[in-house]
Amino acid sequence: MKQTDYSREIVEKYYNPQGCLLEITLKNETVLEGIFIGFFHGDKGTNDPYIIKWHFLPKAFINAQAALILPDGSEDYGEIVKQEDIKSVIFKV
Repeated sequence: MKQTDYSREIVEKYYNPQGCLLEITLKNETVLEGIFIGFFHGDKGTNDPYIIKWHFLPKAFINAQAALILPDGSEDYGEIVKQEDIKSVIFKV
């Protein structure tokens, strides 16, 4: 059974480079609070979801984000969350 792809809806409603706080519940019931700071598109040719992975930054590291960007331009912070592991996303005000 093919799962519904909510990744496009998430990127349109919740992805905001200005850092809108999110509460993300994973299918294993882990709850993450922070922001999405990037994403990886799926391959249209293989029927991947619109977004297959999210680059997530926990709330505790949001203010330090700029300082954590390494001088060589690489980004060594946050974590990668697979779209297929997300159960729900809530916008925190």
